[in-house]
Amino acid sequence: MSYNLEQLYTPAILSRAANLSDCPTNETLPYRATVFSPLCGSDLTMALDLDDMGHVIGYGHAIRACAFGQASL
Repeated sequence: MSYNLEQLYTPAILSRAANLSDCPTNETLPYRATVFSPLCGSDLTMALDLDDMGHVIGYGHAIRACAFGQASL
């Protein structure tokens, strides 16, 4: 069985991947972590800020992956 890209990258997958830009990370968030997948080359950086009680008061992420990797987050 073979598939072409139109069947693989559906509008739902592309829409989910595009929605990731709604919450960009920035340098002002003090807590940050980056993970890298050597298998596909994708990477994810998440950053956040906490208040004095440990509640999240700021959040952002930067993702470099294919549409499937982005849509899965």
